[in-house]
Amino acid sequence: MHVGTSTISPSLSNQLAEMHEKRSSVYLAAPVLGNPIAAQEAKLTTLVAGDLASIRRCERLFKTYSQRIINVGTEHAKANSFKLATNYVLVILLELMGQVYSLAEKSGLDLQLMNHLIDIIFEYPGLKQYSKRIKNLDFDTVGFDLSTAFKDLMLILETSTQVRSPLPFANIVHDKYLAALANNLEKKGLDCYLQNHSYARRASKLKQQKDHSEKTFARRINKTELATIISWKV
Repeated sequence: MHVGTSTISPSLSNQLAEMHEKRSSVYLAAPVLGNPIAAQEAKLTTLVAGDLASIRRCERLFKTYSQRIINVGTEHAKANSFKLATNYVLVILLELMGQVYSLAEKSGLDLQLMNHLIDIIFEYPGLKQYSKRIKNLDFDTVGFDLSTAFKDLMLILETSTQVRSPLPFANIVHDKYLAALANNLEKKGLDCYLQNHSYARRASKLKQQKDHSEKTFARRINKTELATIISWKV
């Protein structure tokens, strides 16, 4: 049995699974979230995909370095896709924090207090609420409207210009806010500009449903052909 904990591409994960299957062996995609120190303290999170019975056999192994074991199904590639998506969140957060500390330092702020405020932001329940609303494509629940958010963003960009501390993410959001305002969405929530992403998600979901329907139809055809052959032989 091969338990793959490395960060690899989803396509390579599928290839490894196919190679093992041809040789009558088992591959589990089991990438982890966390660093070596977390591994030593058994505090990693394991995202595992593959044969369910094999996953159960490896639970004791996973628990030697993980505090959470999340079974994401039988499709190996999905474990690696989840890992890469999570890594992307971390990469963007690190870059964002770097920009914030630069802005704070050039504005003459106490960095220790800035650190404390960032900790408070990460604990803010509203982040989880926004995450759920974005997941559910709920852009009609308005807590903080777009026009007010745009005003605040303009003040942020004005301040960054004055202290000469570039905020590239703010410029990206500015353009998206402006496009949303141009489409008369000023009374919607500040996350309404993410509707552009929702269109892509809906299109992807429709494609998955179509592919599933085609596979189901193909299986039915195969069963019909088999029944015809058996009937003809009898």
